[in-house]
Amino acid sequence: MSHVKIKKNKSLAKSHLPRRGSRAALQAISDGVVVTNEHGMVEFLNPAAELLSGWRTQDAANLPVDKVVHLCDENSGQPMEDTGVWKRPDIACNKVGRCTLQSRSGTQHLIDANVSPVLDADGTVTGTVLVLRDLSQETGLLERLDYQATHDSRTGLLNRSAFEQAVRELHMDPASAGARNAIIYIDVDQFKIINDTCGHVAGDHFLEALSEKLQSRVRESDVLARLGGDEFGVLLRGCTRRHAQALAEQICHLVEDMRFAWGGRLHRHTASVGVTAISEDANVASVLSAAEIACFTAKDQGRNRVHVYHNENVPSRHVEMQWVARISRALDENRLTAFHQPIVPLGDDHSRDERPHYELLVRMTDRFGQIILPKYFISAAERYNLMPSIDRWMVTEVLSRLVWRKDLGPGFKPYTLSINLSGTSLSDTSFMNFLERELERYPIEPRTLCFEITETAAISNIADVANVMRRLKSRGCMFSLDDFGSGLSSFAYLKGLPVDLIKIDGDFIADILNSPADTAFVDAICRVAKAMNIRTVAEHVDSTELLDALSELGVDYAQGYHIAKPRRVHNRSSFALPGSKTPLEAV
Repeated sequence: MSHVKIKKNKSLAKSHLPRRGSRAALQAISDGVVVTNEHGMVEFLNPAAELLSGWRTQDAANLPVDKVVHLCDENSGQPMEDTGVWKRPDIACNKVGRCTLQSRSGTQHLIDANVSPVLDADGTVTGTVLVLRDLSQETGLLERLDYQATHDSRTGLLNRSAFEQAVRELHMDPASAGARNAIIYIDVDQFKIINDTCGHVAGDHFLEALSEKLQSRVRESDVLARLGGDEFGVLLRGCTRRHAQALAEQICHLVEDMRFAWGGRLHRHTASVGVTAISEDANVASVLSAAEIACFTAKDQGRNRVHVYHNENVPSRHVEMQWVARISRALDENRLTAFHQPIVPLGDDHSRDERPHYELLVRMTDRFGQIILPKYFISAAERYNLMPSIDRWMVTEVLSRLVWRKDLGPGFKPYTLSINLSGTSLSDTSFMNFLERELERYPIEPRTLCFEITETAAISNIADVANVMRRLKSRGCMFSLDDFGSGLSSFAYLKGLPVDLIKIDGDFIADILNSPADTAFVDAICRVAKAMNIRTVAEHVDSTELLDALSELGVDYAQGYHIAKPRRVHNRSSFALPGSKTPLEAV
């Protein structure tokens, strides 16, 4: 209930109580109302107060109010016997504040309490009125929001942020000084096969089943978390590297022995597992990086195995430099490739003639032509400043093909292509000079290019980023803010960025069918965006039900596997959505 409404309730109670007939009006008030005479004896409780206190009016009548309304300190739980709230009826409004109300049956409610005098026509105090606002639902919502901020909505495990915090707290705990601790990093091998062959629903069920298996294997003192799509982490307290390796081997066998039934078939999978000990001088980033490197080393060595990180044998620089070398060779040998995924309009207020929109996604191929997903090489590219080179490749690839597209003549339908730009590229002056030269070299019509930047990259240097955006928008480019809502002050800085679209953080989209809090947050984003004339995009849409819910919330566009999976871009290949009658030539 709003503050204004509470004031109205208290005003109604004070002004009407002298007239007996007005008691009926209090029946409809959602706050609890308790009325006493000038001696502090209970005269009346409305239904909300009866529910909170556990006392009926006929049972509580003529009893001392502190016997019926038993208030306790919110923090200590001690009775608030000498609050003075009943002894000072002359005070206009004595605010008790947040406290707990212990009902007749012993149930406790978190409430906000206020006491005011009841006056007769001459202004004489004839009693008091106590207004009790139940805060339980509010507190429950905050607890749910806190839970959602620290837990993975799909598996119920801790999320990466909470896992990193657990590692940080363990590292800072004086009691853990000298103790042996370790981290296990788990990556399901070829998890993409489940999603591609059975769909994302099957993939989600597999992750839930695997989470339950992992929970049954770790100790109560261990911290298990889902770190990413198909990645899990275990923080092992008081555990040597040797014992951590033994548990990692068990986990490897556990995954291999799993039989996942879907669509009338049994599916088998394996996992690559990395292990690292936590040294006393390590920080969270280096520890997780070491565990991740060990995991990827196990994957590179053939999958379905455990690799233990040893500083003396496998320094992180050596492993990361292997990835750097692979990325550099791929750039030299033109083994980067682009995939595209459509972004489609929702709702009835979009024109059928609205130009198609596609996001371009970078992939790398190895020397055998196998696709390497970004999660394996992007982190190394970011750490060793290779992202500007990757972004340059994508820009040149797209712009050079757009010129070829113009040769098709006036018959082709214009479209918009989204290109991701890394935070490193945005802060690189030479990259921005390159980009402007390329735009001069390959003139394009306005709204053909849309550059996507993450919220994190945008706020890291918001003034410079806003300047870059304005420069490129003057050339007809658009901008999309990715992962919107992941920051604590997303709305605060939105006014300072000239964006055309915001892509709502997938963590909020994933569970709006089950989470009122996520639904409310997405609704708020849509309302603010519409007020600022910014379009909204929902990513990771994997079902018709989710698509319908997003449309009802007013989301403008959707993207995800339910609409279309990312497809490789080839010369003269089709950009059409499934079921399209007129394919659009690829860039």
